Amino acid sequence: MNSTTISMEKVRTLDERIFQELLRLNCSLLCINEARGKKRTISLRALYDNDREFWLRESSDWTYYVDSHLISHIDEGLQAVDLELEKRLTVNEESIEAKISGEYSHLKDIPPGERINALRETLARINRLIGSRSSSEQEKRDVLVEASYYAWLVNKITLDEVSGLSDRDARSATGEVARLTENIVGALTDVLSEDDAPYTFMHSLMDKSNGSTVRHMVRTFLMAHRFVLFFNRQMNDEGLASRLRVDFSGKYRKWYASLLPDIPESSLTLEHVFKGGIRPVGQQELKIYSAGFLLHDIGKQRYISYFEGDESYDGRKVEAHAKTGYRMLLQKSVYSRKIAAIAGFHHEYYGHKSGYGYYRELKALMELDQRAHRHDSCISYNLEDLNRFATLAYLPVKFLEIVDVFDAVTDPVRTYKSYMGTAQALKFIRTEFIDNNKKLDIILFDLFVRFMASERPVV
Repeated sequence: MNSTTISMEKVRTLDERIFQELLRLNCSLLCINEARGKKRTISLRALYDNDREFWLRESSDWTYYVDSHLISHIDEGLQAVDLELEKRLTVNEESIEAKISGEYSHLKDIPPGERINALRETLARINRLIGSRSSSEQEKRDVLVEASYYAWLVNKITLDEVSGLSDRDARSATGEVARLTENIVGALTDVLSEDDAPYTFMHSLMDKSNGSTVRHMVRTFLMAHRFVLFFNRQMNDEGLASRLRVDFSGKYRKWYASLLPDIPESSLTLEHVFKGGIRPVGQQELKIYSAGFLLHDIGKQRYISYFEGDESYDGRKVEAHAKTGYRMLLQKSVYSRKIAAIAGFHHEYYGHKSGYGYYRELKALMELDQRAHRHDSCISYNLEDLNRFATLAYLPVKFLEIVDVFDAVTDPVRTYKSYMGTAQALKFIRTEFIDNNKKLDIILFDLFVRFMASERPVV
């Protein structure tokens, strides 16, 4: 063609968010059949709804072209926002580290009762924010960010202090902190659900959350929460379940077949992937998930100098944090088993050999005790299905794994590997965690790519 158009074959090689944005805009495609000498214009959505793989095929009677200026505009928008995110991530690391060190020392030196009162005041601030009509967007973002990392710091200090106590005494000492934190997270999720400027809030979070570990946890909490909200919107407003059933046979069935070898591939359905059927996450469950998202890396406190230092990669310390966090939340606090499980299983990776935490031990025990045991689903909304090993994964963990990996590979402060831009990261994750290894969930990752395109206005 000419310089004003670009083929969909070329679009396949670009940032995969671009196609999702083209689909969202429902742009027009120029369709040419050279053999028949035919040419026509049709909307991308109409072609996609009829055949969702049409643009991925190497050979076809038809060749499809899109306006190259539109592609450039979308790509420039994505690059501009990615660059802004990178700038925010790299903002003044020394002052951030000094800030967290100072705040940690201050909180550690005050009596536990004063920290609890401060948490109460934090909750009251959020509630005042919810009830106020005069609060500016900047005030809202500031309170949400401050509340997120403040709640995390208080939990870390509290769990540090009770680590030497008996489990019973520790649970007693941490009970009020846990109760207030869950209330704070619940209030935060209510406000976040109404936030109309998610990416602006993300920028504010990059500026304000402090310390590499804290920033990762708060970023992950925010992004994972919004990812679940996006999932719910796709389910409720965009007919996600129906679209997945249409796509399942041609696009997903073969991928899942090796994860569920006891079910004949020809009989495998979407209901085998999501036990009981794929459905939105309820509001109460979302608050539980979000508390787990915020606290998922609390086990890093044992090796905090490693995670925030410049030592070379140490697999033993990296793997230990999932088990440590699970034990801390389950034994030394009154957080629910669901919240503890999110911390303990967020590196299970569908049982892949590189996964860690308690999943490998659970798998070995179940296979030893029940030789004829079989999985009947990949993902369950019910934690007990995972505890009985009737399913391969617990739903909030599969949301969290994707966000956790994405944040890790795009974080410029990690010391053992160079970081990636958003487009490079999405391609890397698909290759290494979906195509070459079945670690993350392919349906949820496809949704995450669309989520990453939707989080930012690019046109």
